[in-house]
Amino acid sequence: MNTDLAIIEPLNRWAVNNVDLTVAIASNTVYLAITLSIIAFLYSVMRNASKPMSLLQSLRLLITEGFIKLVIPVGLASLASDVISHLFERPRPFAAHSNIEMVITQSSNGGMPSLLVTFTVALGVAVMFFSRKMGITIIVLAIAAGIGRIAAGIHYPSDIVVGALLGAGIAWGYKVIFRDIKRRASL
Repeated sequence: MNTDLAIIEPLNRWAVNNVDLTVAIASNTVYLAITLSIIAFLYSVMRNASKPMSLLQSLRLLITEGFIKLVIPVGLASLASDVISHLFERPRPFAAHSNIEMVITQSSNGGMPSLLVTFTVALGVAVMFFSRKMGITIIVLAIAAGIGRIAAGIHYPSDIVVGALLGAGIAWGYKVIFRDIKRRASL
């Protein structure tokens, strides 16, 4: 038995008996992560505002900063995940193994890497750059969602690990490149 299956089977047996909790962990944690990231972002932007602004100036700042700090790195990570999932198609555990039950409705292909985990980890890393504690909280939510998705029979553990590394790597790399560009522009 391979390592992926050795991890999936007991988690899936548990999930079959705890469907509501599995769905909450595997699917709904991303909404909490998005909400927390928006709150952290708004707090960060308003806390760092150097002077009072008009409503229009505030909206412009929020949209610009939000796009630069969150949308671009998370979008790039999600795009990379989608491309990789088309290059390395493999059936999901419930489709490939008769002893794994599908707990959450999902298509049978395209699970490597986990898009949800890639997205949520990238979001957490992006948030870490302006709110360390909130970013870590979001990454913990991403890990919980990944474990839930393994239990639900829709991802192998390797899908989750690759998704987490991809999301973290792209968000971190974007921040380093963006910081370097910003530094050079101020010279």
